[in-house]
Amino acid sequence: METRVNLNYTSYLPESPVSELTFNTPNSATLNQKKGYLYASSPDKLTPIIMTSSDNSVALVKLEESYWYVEYVGTGTVTITASQGTGSVSRTVNISKEELNSGRIFNVGSGSGDVNIDESMNLIAGDTVIIAPGTYNFVNVSNIKIADGALPVNIISNGLVEVSGDFNSYSFRNLRNVIIDGGRTEGIKYGFLVRDNIYQAIYLEDINHITIKNLELKNIYDAGWNWQNIKDIIYDGSEESYQKGNKFINIKADNAGYFNAGGSLDANNEQPIVGLVEGLLFENWDIENSSAGTMINIGCGQNITFNNIHCNHINTINNNHNSVLFCSGTADVINCSVKNFQGNLIRLWTWTLIDGNIKGRITPKKCLFYGNTAISSRKYSFFETQHFDRYIIEGLASFADIDIFNNTGANLNLNIPTVFTGTLLDNYDLGGGTVRCFNNLIINPVNPDSNNIYFSYNSIAEGGSENQKGEIQEFNNRVYYNLEESKINPASLAIEDGAEALRGAIDNTSAKKYTSDYYGNVNRGYIGAIQGKALSIGSVNIPTMPDISEWFDSYDGSSANNFQVNAKRSRSEIGIKNYDIKRNGTIEISVGGNCRDGKADPDSDSGFNVGEVIQWQFRARDFQNQLSDWSERFVHVMPGATYSSVPLTLTKTSGGTLINNDNVYEAAIETVFCSTGISISYNESLRLVFDNVLALDSNFPYVGWAETNQITSIDQIRAGARSGAQNLNDVILVKDGYESKTGYFKEEDRYLSLRIHYDGYTWLQASSDEVDWYKVSSQLDKTSQIIDGVNLNIKFLVIVIPLGCKLSNPRLITYPTIQSGLIS
Repeated sequence: METRVNLNYTSYLPESPVSELTFNTPNSATLNQKKGYLYASSPDKLTPIIMTSSDNSVALVKLEESYWYVEYVGTGTVTITASQGTGSVSRTVNISKEELNSGRIFNVGSGSGDVNIDESMNLIAGDTVIIAPGTYNFVNVSNIKIADGALPVNIISNGLVEVSGDFNSYSFRNLRNVIIDGGRTEGIKYGFLVRDNIYQAIYLEDINHITIKNLELKNIYDAGWNWQNIKDIIYDGSEESYQKGNKFINIKADNAGYFNAGGSLDANNEQPIVGLVEGLLFENWDIENSSAGTMINIGCGQNITFNNIHCNHINTINNNHNSVLFCSGTADVINCSVKNFQGNLIRLWTWTLIDGNIKGRITPKKCLFYGNTAISSRKYSFFETQHFDRYIIEGLASFADIDIFNNTGANLNLNIPTVFTGTLLDNYDLGGGTVRCFNNLIINPVNPDSNNIYFSYNSIAEGGSENQKGEIQEFNNRVYYNLEESKINPASLAIEDGAEALRGAIDNTSAKKYTSDYYGNVNRGYIGAIQGKALSIGSVNIPTMPDISEWFDSYDGSSANNFQVNAKRSRSEIGIKNYDIKRNGTIEISVGGNCRDGKADPDSDSGFNVGEVIQWQFRARDFQNQLSDWSERFVHVMPGATYSSVPLTLTKTSGGTLINNDNVYEAAIETVFCSTGISISYNESLRLVFDNVLALDSNFPYVGWAETNQITSIDQIRAGARSGAQNLNDVILVKDGYESKTGYFKEEDRYLSLRIHYDGYTWLQASSDEVDWYKVSSQLDKTSQIIDGVNLNIKFLVIVIPLGCKLSNPRLITYPTIQSGLIS
């Protein structure tokens, strides 16, 4: 492999400074089109610029990731204003709906049940079908084929059309020249929604020249999109042997599975090309909170375009080598972004169809990756390119070339310890193709001492002449070893004022395609992905609280390996820098926005024991180091036990008045004797854990077990504990009505855990920090063991609450069988 370096590039003069506050919007817009970014210029670089809308129900204006944006959510005329200090500039925008076809209009759907739009309706070119709002089991659109070039059939929503529940789905089959659009209703961007499904959400089959727009997937736990029977289509060069021209625009996926079109090319197979798709467009996607691996998978594709695909919190619990996007074939990746993730942005396994049939191509295609950003990855590099011998078929398939330019990557591969280098490109065999990398910017590389900061040389491609297997050309790239030095806005990777060193992007044929970045800023010759300058935004709201949503573990019977916790994303106008993790009371600060458990390496033992209980909380930190509140507490018991987060309900059996104030119990008039309704039967054990709310002049409760759940006296407690009588922070153990001192409650000991086993073993643990409180080993301390003999009686869990005591949120951990190492 040969690497060529060219340091000659065209210089650009600085722009002329502006003399007053200016900004631009379009004069007109269409309802629910893609998010548009507002950018302003001013000679005052210190005073924040504030954008507002005269009517947020028509044009919603917000600050996100250091940029002001507008979404057109209603029809009418609206005024958008940029203000700086006492000055302001306003623009007027007219927003309209897309016009319906002039054909017939059909109304379908009753708000529930199923919707079927098919050949029985005898739809023709120009017809429109309107689905009534509601929650449906299935929406099926099938067997509608309109001639290419004719007016399409439009299928639109009149409000929110939901498909909800397990195994319910949308189905789009046997379609040609059809538009399915959920963006025609004011105030509803995603008029088609599929949610809360443990299986697959959307089925595709035999589709050509269809457009699916303004659709949302939420909480889909299998494949989000399944292109069925695609592998049964054998490519022979004819129009019928591949599927083409489909567009998927304005799609949102939150906690949803992947898009799968699973064809393949393999010269060793009897049918070398199956499931070929051509000309697919994926545009304006927002993907978040998914660990499905590859979010869009194209197993056999030509001329695929990924444009404005934006991903956050992807693969936070994955450790396999994967990518957010995957294509075997040819693809362009334009103005996409990924953050807080694991994997490559794209793995492109390159080959070009050269049989002259698809668009007459007989020479290798050049793919383009430009305008993309990647920040805060746990594993792997920005891009991957690779080629295999099975992709070369004389006269049918050849290699492809790639130009990779005007991209910005920062904080890549921050897993500690480092598992792989984090570079611009993981490059493998090129199969004879050429990869050119120029105008790219890498910040805070994990491999600062590498001979080449931009590539990992995992390639067998030979270099030296055009006749050999592959060539890499690298020129006019930049590296900065920290964010501060780069003068890049860390939230959006936008160029800040004074970053003159980033001017001087090389000009060539490919770069001319990069006319503007994702934010709409015109290319002005900067190196890197985002050409605009960051606005001065002043103070912003603190980040939102992250949501702990799911967990994953595996274990070998004696320890819990690879235990990880996932948190749904937090939001901040200036971007999330990282997450602080509180694990069993200990705060760990991660880097790179990772939502993991803070342990060293994903392949090492987590150090937790079977049956151990771990508490988690997360908080988010933005790029101004502002902190969110801690998330809700998430408690997980390692395999071998079950934790119930629902507080127990106590029932008075005798005594005074029992007061329950939001699961905080206390006694009035006199001591209250309580039943939990919980019994411990043969071969079982449990722990009662609760937060104790008290002062030193209060009393701890009596907690323990009795041979009946209807106690009226302390003497009925066979084994338990309470606070001291003379010295209230003494720990007094109760055994068959007799008491003995065993230790001390500290003033800060707010958490109490009582472990009881059917065979007669009982332990007590108090803690101030919720660490010892959760440890299995602490429950085996002989100094806190109350009964050490065998007592094979059913045990009823009981509690006595004296006056002045408050017992908060009693909860249970149950051990259904005797666990080795838990009983001594």
